[in-house]
Amino acid sequence: MTDIVIYVSNKFLKHEINSTWKDLKKYHEQKDIDKVFIYSGRMVEDIFRLFYFLHHNRYVPEIKPKEFQKIKEIYFKKDSKEFPDSMRIIIPSLLDTVYTIRSKFDVLHRKDIQPSFYDCIFIMETIRWILIQLMRFNDISDKEIEKILVYNFQEPQQEIIDYVISNIDKYNNKQITCIGLLLKKQLTNIELINLLNECGKNGNTYVKSKLYLLKKERIIKKVGEYNVLTHSGVISATKLINTIKSNLYK
Repeated sequence: MTDIVIYVSNKFLKHEINSTWKDLKKYHEQKDIDKVFIYSGRMVEDIFRLFYFLHHNRYVPEIKPKEFQKIKEIYFKKDSKEFPDSMRIIIPSLLDTVYTIRSKFDVLHRKDIQPSFYDCIFIMETIRWILIQLMRFNDISDKEIEKILVYNFQEPQQEIIDYVISNIDKYNNKQITCIGLLLKKQLTNIELINLLNECGKNGNTYVKSKLYLLKKERIIKKVGEYNVLTHSGVISATKLINTIKSNLYK
C-alpha cells in the first residue's frame, strides 16, 4: 500500500472503528447484551467499509449487509495477493460468524446459564482479534493512534495495579476490590487478600470484617467460592479503571 493509503486507513481505524469499539466494550462491561448485539453489527459494517476503502481508496459512509458477500467475492478471492492469508481467509469468515450471531440468535436467559452472555464473550474476543490483525496489517506507528489502541484493545492489568500501588493514598479497600474484580473477573477470598496486601493494605482484616458491606451494597456477590462484581459494581469499577487508563495513556 502507498503511504497515503496507510495514513488514511489508520485515521479510519482511529476515529470510526475505535469509536464503535469503545461503545461495544462499554456495553459489554455493563452486561447490556442487547446493545452488544447492536454494536457488534456496527463493528462488522465498519470493518467491511475499511476493506472497501483499502481496495478502492474511496471512503463510503455506510455499507449494507447485503453487500458483504459482494465485497468478499471481489476483495478476498482465492488467488488474491492483495491481503495476507489471515485477512483473506480467516477474517471474512469470522465477520460472517459475528454478524450471524448478532442477527439470527435470540437473546436468551435460562436460569443461571445465559447463552447470550457467552455469545457476547465470543463476539468481543473475535472482534478484538480481528482489530489486532488490522493493526498488524496497517503497520501502525503513529504514537497517538498507538496510545488509543493500547487503551482500548488491551487490558493492562499489571500496569493498572502498579499505578494503584504507586498512588495508594488515592484508593481505599473498596475501590481496590472493585478494580481487582473487574480486571480478574473473579477472586476467592484468599486471592483478594493477596491483592490487597500487594497494594499495601491489610487484606486479611478487610476481607474478614468489611467485605460483607460490599455484598450488602450489592457491589459484589458470591458465586461458589468466588467474589464477582454485580452490574452496579461493574459500572463503578469501570469508571475507576477508565480514570486510571486516562492517566496512564495521556
